[in-house]
Amino acid sequence: MNINQPTDDYSLFVMPQRKLLVVQTADCIRAAIKNGEWKDFLPGEIDLCAYLGVSRTTLRSAIKQLEREGVISSSQGRRRRILVQAKNKLHSSNKTVILLSPVPLHQAPQQAIYWIDELREHLRKAGFRLEFLARPSCYHQQPETFLNELSHRHHPIAWVLYRSTAKMQQWFSERKLACVIAGSRHIELELVSVDIDYRALCLHAAGLLLARGYENIYLIIPSSGLAGDIESEHGFLDGVEKYGKGKFNVDVLRHNGMLDGVVNCLEKIFPSQTSVGLLVANQYHSLTALCWLMQNKLRVPSEVGIISRDNDVFYDYVIPKMTRYMVNPTLFADKIARMALKCASGELISSRDCRVMPKLIQGHTIK
Repeated sequence: MNINQPTDDYSLFVMPQRKLLVVQTADCIRAAIKNGEWKDFLPGEIDLCAYLGVSRTTLRSAIKQLEREGVISSSQGRRRRILVQAKNKLHSSNKTVILLSPVPLHQAPQQAIYWIDELREHLRKAGFRLEFLARPSCYHQQPETFLNELSHRHHPIAWVLYRSTAKMQQWFSERKLACVIAGSRHIELELVSVDIDYRALCLHAAGLLLARGYENIYLIIPSSGLAGDIESEHGFLDGVEKYGKGKFNVDVLRHNGMLDGVVNCLEKIFPSQTSVGLLVANQYHSLTALCWLMQNKLRVPSEVGIISRDNDVFYDYVIPKMTRYMVNPTLFADKIARMALKCASGELISSRDCRVMPKLIQGHTIK
């Protein structure tokens, strides 16, 4: 195969530019005020620090800047009053695309930050504006109430859903809202999605590990329920069935998404087995696995081979060089932007999946 590859809601803010953190923080608060996110008073400092992911010192410096501008006023022992008037949201949102995320921007993986920044630029050139909405409550097991509140408060021309759950996708599908899933679609839903072709990627990776002579191969993956992770499992097992010949062991090991979960998976495999090939979903988990193997004196790649399903810039500084798959973030963002604009114009009526083929980055972690 050729593969080249109880939390409070966070609030709405315009995608920040590359500025000093204090200036960036002030920009986010100012934008949320102008969009009518808060009435009369700002939230407390603890809530604002959680919303922005900044320290109280940074927050207070940003607030002082907004006070000098006359945006807010402060008085001893009282909440900070909002002095400017929110603009008409229905009028201002007709050129707005909202990206919905479970985490603030600074907590997103570096690759996601890259394509989000590219998406913002693509939309700007087309005359649209991207706004980033971190709303973890919409990712709970019962998100309907939060999504209803969200849709009543914001009226973008289109939505982009990042790391969306099946229930979120179902909610948007039932209401026929213009949206694009930045990720994989649960197959039964009538939505548009753009994602890496995880099935093809993992099929290729399984074949690669088998071709390099590893006799025991494993997929280590979070039990997230995300459609992309489900597709990864299917592709991995398809690859074993397609390329597997002779005697070998294969298994899918799921974990809780935390460091201890990854370690527990590795402890189930070692030290009883040798000639092991690992495909690890998530770049951080791949790094954890590599460090654990080296700490336990398991030789990479002669005894254990490891491939990372996902890429990150920090791999340029890791020795041995990680074998991994990479997607061009500009291409990925371009496809999302095209789909979002088509959805907003009503061009796409039925579901459609757009898959981006990754590039294999040859490293030194497999034979």
